[in-house]
Amino acid sequence: MQNIIQIKLPQNPDNAPFVNTYLIKNQRILIDAGPANLQAYQILKQTLNDNQIDFNSLNGIFITHHHLDHIGMLKLIPQTVPLIADPTIAYFSSKEYLNDIIKFTNSLRLPNKVSQSLQNKLRSRYCPFIKRFKIINPHSTNIFSRKLTGHSNSDYIFGFNQYLFTGDLVLKGIYFNKLTDIDPVSRNFLKNQSQLYIDSLEKISNNQTEVFLPGHGEIMQKEQLIRIINKNLKLITKHQQLIQKHKFENYTKLKKLIFPSALKIDEYYYLSELMSFL
Repeated sequence: MQNIIQIKLPQNPDNAPFVNTYLIKNQRILIDAGPANLQAYQILKQTLNDNQIDFNSLNGIFITHHHLDHIGMLKLIPQTVPLIADPTIAYFSSKEYLNDIIKFTNSLRLPNKVSQSLQNKLRSRYCPFIKRFKIINPHSTNIFSRKLTGHSNSDYIFGFNQYLFTGDLVLKGIYFNKLTDIDPVSRNFLKNQSQLYIDSLEKISNNQTEVFLPGHGEIMQKEQLIRIINKNLKLITKHQQLIQKHKFENYTKLKKLIFPSALKIDEYYYLSELMSFL
């Protein structure tokens, strides 16, 4: 992997997992930009410098999905660098997105605490800086790319030779992985996200690549990736059966039913898991 450099970038707060950005040296390409904080910026800039590359000489940044731990660094990167990303990413830089957050959360009639958690998370993904960049559709390049769905409303995987960059679709130890977003096309939440995620996992597992480079954690061989996918699929099936049996009648009741001994996490993650089955 001499041509591919894994760059681990810290997030704020410090207990959040490191974000992987990858430099493909001979193509002068980054896979994801990383989070926006000074320490991450210094690490990324130094790694580029060590390889005789600066931001202005990059040929492009491939974006796996629009969450800010993967694109926040774009605030600090010159706008002359093209983004290779799903064209709908521009929606998250629009005022329409902010307006849709209110409409969407009000329509769900959730407990106040849950509704506020959802609004806060969606607002944190507003990224007006995206407007500065030229956005190139991945399918117009000669790089293998495939649009999938599951972790977000539009995830992309990218292939370079024998390597597959999978973003946050498959993460070791992370099974609350289907995160509620507003879909830029329907302007509503993504329905049946759980099934779409299952389809994406199956497509990744059927890929002939042997080395998988995730958005967080260590690089994986196929055997490890398959184990993680199988754990995800078993959990999804279990939750799916519970949802079908009890219907989506009451958020609090379903949360207690499906997560009887879960760790205390932000309500947004519980809600995302439940809504993914609608």
